Amino acid sequence: MSDESSNESEHSEALSDYGPDNCESLQLPTANSKPKQVQNKRYVQQFRDKWLQDPNFKDWLVRPSPGKSSATCRACQKPVSCLKSSLLRHSKTEIHKKAMKSRQPVQQQGNLVQCFRRQEENSLFKETFEVRVCAFLAEHNLPLSLIGPLVSLFKSTAPVNSKEVEVLKGIHLSTTRCTNILRQGLGLYFSKELVQILRDTYFSIIPDETTDVSTEKQLGICVVYFDELTVQPVTRFFDMVEVETATAVGLYNAIKSSFEEKKIPIKNIIGYSSDTTNVMFGEHQSVVSLLKKDAPYVLAVKCSCHMIHLCASYACLKMSTTLEDLCRNIYSYFNRSSLRQHEFHEFQEFVETKPHKLLGIGQTRWLSLESCVRRVLEQWDALRLYFTSVVNEKKDPSYTTESILKGLSNKYLKAQLEFLSFQLHRLNDFNTLFQSSDPVLHHVRDEVHKLLKCILSDFMKIDVVKSCDPFTVPLDDPINNVHVDQVYVGILATTTLHECHEIDQDPRAVKSVKMTCLEFMMEAVKQIRSRFDLSDSAYKLVEFVLPENAVKCCPPSLQELFVKFPYLTGVADKMLVDAEWRKQALEESSEINKDESSLQFWQNRLSTRTFDGKLKYANLMKVIGCIMSIPSSNAAVERLFSLLKLVKTDTRNSLKRESLVGLLHTKEGLRAESCRAHDLKTNPELLTLLRAVKSNATDSVANQRNMLQLSSQ
Repeated sequence: MSDESSNESEHSEALSDYGPDNCESLQLPTANSKPKQVQNKRYVQQFRDKWLQDPNFKDWLVRPSPGKSSATCRACQKPVSCLKSSLLRHSKTEIHKKAMKSRQPVQQQGNLVQCFRRQEENSLFKETFEVRVCAFLAEHNLPLSLIGPLVSLFKSTAPVNSKEVEVLKGIHLSTTRCTNILRQGLGLYFSKELVQILRDTYFSIIPDETTDVSTEKQLGICVVYFDELTVQPVTRFFDMVEVETATAVGLYNAIKSSFEEKKIPIKNIIGYSSDTTNVMFGEHQSVVSLLKKDAPYVLAVKCSCHMIHLCASYACLKMSTTLEDLCRNIYSYFNRSSLRQHEFHEFQEFVETKPHKLLGIGQTRWLSLESCVRRVLEQWDALRLYFTSVVNEKKDPSYTTESILKGLSNKYLKAQLEFLSFQLHRLNDFNTLFQSSDPVLHHVRDEVHKLLKCILSDFMKIDVVKSCDPFTVPLDDPINNVHVDQVYVGILATTTLHECHEIDQDPRAVKSVKMTCLEFMMEAVKQIRSRFDLSDSAYKLVEFVLPENAVKCCPPSLQELFVKFPYLTGVADKMLVDAEWRKQALEESSEINKDESSLQFWQNRLSTRTFDGKLKYANLMKVIGCIMSIPSSNAAVERLFSLLKLVKTDTRNSLKRESLVGLLHTKEGLRAESCRAHDLKTNPELLTLLRAVKSNATDSVANQRNMLQLSSQ
């Protein structure tokens, strides 16, 4: 059997060598045929291109030249018959093997040349890419910090095959289409996503009006809702509405129509915060009074940041106007003169102080006076020497320079500035606390009490401060207050006044300074008492979310909370909420991490699950979510206006409202989802909106198309 099979294989190989075309000419004898005289005819095998890809031949086989029937061995430089069997025999000869070994260094050298050539090509592409991107930033006046995100965008969208390359070549993105993609595509996508959430969720609103660079009066609206997936409140931009009149009725109608045209119930609003103007918070005709007619259980909270700023402003009126004039004049003197700044720098080096610039007092910035005062005190010695030189050498003879030098030479004035820095720093810390994006409403009552007690302790006996209510204790009772000489004005001011007393021996001047400081503190306390009205029981009820109260189950029941906020009965069953509230206090991890905020505490506790994967406190989460979504300040909408200034600049002052809203929704939507532009994924809903974009739509048409989408259920 083996002999027969071997004969058959040899026969088939011989046939394959001749090829199918040549095999047709072979006539095998049959039983009935007569034997014919066999003629010795030579058959020529054709060269096959597939042999050049064969691993056995591709490194040395060379195609036959035109008119020749033999291939060539590149290694041996010899002709080889175009028969596969001949090629195989040749590859196994010793001469061929030695020739192939001798070619390896040549092949490696060729590979190195190709490698260097590829590196040179890659380097050229890299350098061309870098220089073009950098030139693009320079050409369009773009910030250099944009280079990182821009390169990431190029990498994420780089075509990976020839088809994508052709698609990229065919893309034509004009300004008009880009505008409409932001308005009708991305902006609409994030806006629609937010609208769908607000239709079924209780939320708070933070409105405020502003005038942008194009002098158009606009009303910005931010919303705060609780996201149960991440167990945290989310603050989002909702709308920017152009208003003609800034009256209470005009502003409220703009707010109301903005929600109603998107089919969002006004009764879903449970919290409100804005600045303290009469238009927003007036008792009879204001946005709050009109809102409570449609949503009677809304908790309206005056912005804590605005109120503490007003308290500080009124208290500063008790101080000498010379203090503020000194700070303003010093800043104005150096502000626009590079020569003066350069000269002053030499004095800074001489006294070995930090080469910081002088700061101005912002008219609309919360407590900007504190940073300005601190900078003047930091540069006090250098400033005094500089203006002494200016006045004595008569470089710039004027009343301003003389008044500045007079102020810098007055140590009693310096003591007042040090006192002001000490007190404003305290108020600024309070302001910063309530600018936080975390829920802090439950801290308002406690922090206001702490602030009042800190100020009272500077001129009142400590035991009285500890035992009395800071909102009701009399301020002018000599029994409660310390003597004027013992009024605490801060360690820096105390040191300066002590030096003044030793030099001048004038106790009346020191007493006068302390009386001025005392008037400041008393006025600050009066302003805080009148502006922070904590008589509303809501401020105390919401303190149940404090970790120290939660672990102690204080209060033992949340019944009063449901009475104060009746809408909570529609959020969750109060019996189940109360049971979960008491159950969470029995958790083994009852110790409080002092570095953990209230939000972090509840994120850890509300995320716990039972053994079958269900949330332990699903009902309690809904109630806590409503409380945590009530804001304590309008810092969110102030941040929106800062963002608006970055978007609508002097060079982009023609942006229409529709384009502006699309840009803000896109920017805020990406931030809310913690997504960068180069990581953005297109889902079916986004693709549907993008494919429906009308590229040449005008502002009014784009707005109509968006409202049609947002108003649909």
